[in-house]
Amino acid sequence: MTTCRHSQLQGPGPWPVLCLILWLLAVAWPGLALARDTPLHPVAKDTAGLPLATCTVGPHPEWSEPETWVWRQVCRGQVADFNRRYDKTLDPAKPEQWTPAERQRRLLRPGFIDMILFKSPWRQALTRLGVIIKGAIINQDLKLHHGDISRPLGLVACRMEKSVHLAGCRTDHFMTFFGSVVVGHMNLVGLRAGPGLVLSRSHFSTIDLTSAQVQGNLEMQETTITGLADLAGVKVGRFLILRQGKFQQMQMYMAEVGLQVNLAQTVFQGILSMENLRVGGSIIMSGGKFQTTYLMTSVMGNSLLADRAVFTGDLKLDGAKVAQLLAMRHTHAVNMSMVGVEVSGELALNNSVFTGLVIMDGMRVKRLAHLGQAKFNILRLVGTRIGQELNLQECVAIRGAVLSNLQVGQNLSLRDVRFGECRLNQAEIGQTLILIGAKFQLLDLRGAKIHTVWDGVEIGKTKPAQEPWATNLFMDGFTFQFLGGTRSKLGTPLALRPAEWYIQWLARQKRFSPLPYEHLASLLEQVGHPQEANDLRYARMERERHLARDTSFRRWLWLSVLKWAVGYGLGYRQSVAIVWMILLVVVGAGVLWFAPEARRKGLLWVTALSFERLIPIEYFSKEFEEFDLKSWPKYYFIFFHQPAGYVLAVFVVASATGIIS
Repeated sequence: MTTCRHSQLQGPGPWPVLCLILWLLAVAWPGLALARDTPLHPVAKDTAGLPLATCTVGPHPEWSEPETWVWRQVCRGQVADFNRRYDKTLDPAKPEQWTPAERQRRLLRPGFIDMILFKSPWRQALTRLGVIIKGAIINQDLKLHHGDISRPLGLVACRMEKSVHLAGCRTDHFMTFFGSVVVGHMNLVGLRAGPGLVLSRSHFSTIDLTSAQVQGNLEMQETTITGLADLAGVKVGRFLILRQGKFQQMQMYMAEVGLQVNLAQTVFQGILSMENLRVGGSIIMSGGKFQTTYLMTSVMGNSLLADRAVFTGDLKLDGAKVAQLLAMRHTHAVNMSMVGVEVSGELALNNSVFTGLVIMDGMRVKRLAHLGQAKFNILRLVGTRIGQELNLQECVAIRGAVLSNLQVGQNLSLRDVRFGECRLNQAEIGQTLILIGAKFQLLDLRGAKIHTVWDGVEIGKTKPAQEPWATNLFMDGFTFQFLGGTRSKLGTPLALRPAEWYIQWLARQKRFSPLPYEHLASLLEQVGHPQEANDLRYARMERERHLARDTSFRRWLWLSVLKWAVGYGLGYRQSVAIVWMILLVVVGAGVLWFAPEARRKGLLWVTALSFERLIPIEYFSKEFEEFDLKSWPKYYFIFFHQPAGYVLAVFVVASATGIIS
């Protein structure tokens, strides 16, 4: 009895409790395993709090363990994340991380992908979340071409060691290869994708998207492609995003993008070809690094932005059309061609540096063109049309700027520029040409038509070396209405500049032309300065006479006669004819004094007779008419005095009527 009572007091012992715990663990283990194998993925965030879908279709018996696990995940609407399953993230771009053991437990065969996407009953068993696989490896060609993909497809952070073929595939759903690596060729020719195609943060050897169509966005942000990326004829409904990518060579000619092409901070090591590209919005190339880039005949419905970009090769935009803004501020480039480019808004090249040749011939800018503080080697704007203003303030063109046949509706600012040569021949400036502080080695204004010129010259303050007018100056046919300004900082006005300044200014034109002298003289006459106008005309005749001395003796002789006879018929200088008349009268009177019959009449009478014989009109009195010289002075008057009077009269009449001038 004692022993029995002792056993009852001690109870059943720990074994029932241990058995209960083991039984509970056995019951709970499938749920724990399920929780372990079902990671929370961004794609499945919205369903994380919902009960899992029931998979009604089992795996194929020939599937491997990784494939079976993937099917169970996607069949329940979950992400098949190998990285989460094994709590180890592998970088698809680092093959050394993919050891044989890791490859074995992550390996998927192309036939498995093909079966669950296209074969019954697995295709029908897929949920609306589709097939999202992360961290897998495929070591054979993945051939899914010309298939209808009825659910979203994602191979995220996967390593594909052969080629991927999706040519001709059609889907109305999302497709992504985010963060994946395709060692072989990525074939997406003729792909038809729905909301979007994501290839961001991926690595490809080559990729072919020829004639592909994406209704939403095509994203290749931070993507690296070591070979050719062919996007010829691609059509993107919204955004084509290549931001921060690294590419070797890309061709995108004849492509169409609905809203925007984003190439910001992208690096190209080869040719980027975007001829005939059509973009409904903008092309953004800001901060990118490019080599040879082609954008010929492309159309941008909004803007082309390439601020702070670097172009180490040729940049060609010939025939392109930009609806709003073409901006390349703080940009570095070598050669750039914009022949025939049309910008309906503004052009901005502020603070940019171009070390080669910049050609913008035939360009059309509807509003403003800002090139302020830019640096060029050679700048060409031949035949360019600017609707409002062209700002070249503080620009540098080491070898020169060719602005021939330029047309600017309002103002052209060359303030503080430093040009080797500046050719503005045949240019038309609707309002003002600003030359304040400009420096040129040569300035060509032949045939230019400018309303107002502000040169900043202040008479008495500005030294010749500080004036914008180059020592090599060409002004044949150069016409303007106003020179200087109304305020001191714009220069002394036209009417207040002395004739000496204009004479020295026009003398800077090494090749003589009478047109600038005559045009400026006409302007001075219009503002009430006829004397200064005559001084300019006189300087013109003098310069022509000096040049004729080395080229044509007859011309030089004729001009010398005009000068010394009537002072070229200009203003007070015509009075030289009076001097000649007085001199001839005095000489004639002296000759007559040697004739006894005349000397008897007295000095006053002799002088009157000399004057009467010099003037080619009727005799003043009958006494002079009947007087007959019989001595040798008679021959002086016949052969010299009277002919000299006729010649002098002809010059006086010609100068008075303006024939000579």
